[in-house]
Amino acid sequence: MAFGIEMLDVFTPSQLFNADVIGCMDENNLNYDPAATINDGDKCGGCIQGFTRIGDSSFTCQEVGGKYIDCKTTEVFWKLKTDFHYRPPKESPNCSWYAYINKCHEIRVPAISNDGVITRTKHNWMHQTQTPQWSYIKDDIESKCGSIAELPITPEEVPNFLPASSTPSVSYSQDVSTMTGQVSAVAPVEAEKKTNWVLIGGVAVVAYLLLGNDGQQEG
Repeated sequence: MAFGIEMLDVFTPSQLFNADVIGCMDENNLNYDPAATINDGDKCGGCIQGFTRIGDSSFTCQEVGGKYIDCKTTEVFWKLKTDFHYRPPKESPNCSWYAYINKCHEIRVPAISNDGVITRTKHNWMHQTQTPQWSYIKDDIESKCGSIAELPITPEEVPNFLPASSTPSVSYSQDVSTMTGQVSAVAPVEAEKKTNWVLIGGVAVVAYLLLGNDGQQEG
């Protein structure tokens, strides 16, 4: 009997009862659940020291290698040690929906701004036009500041969680001209400005006929 109790200590509850455990399976997350067998990114929180992430459920904690600072705006960009291959969930504002594979396009993320806006590499230029390209940001900083260099960081100064960006989502099943929603917002206003000549003409004809009938009756 004692032997059986000792053997039970070797197994986790999920192994004993053959039940899946839903939890955060990101080992670099503060909410990491070693017993989890099914990952739920919504159960993940902030990252361990030296790592950061945004609020999207599929964005896991990534190690930060350095930072860049815009000398004019003082905006900080956290440069990841390696590009993160990130496929947003469909409900994410970072999603560019690809209907053919029924998934969002994957984004290679080299850096994240301090307000949680992701940047992309040039590989995504066709599918992620709403996401800023990192090389363009670097060029812009260099043109304003005269030079640019990746600054060293300590793990303690890295924010362990950044807000998810509010970039509008894009579906590539839509027409390019209506992706941002700006056209649909303007169209009703423009329609109101147009004169409805057909309606005016119809009213004029009816009035003419009525006046004509009145004249005949008087005669």
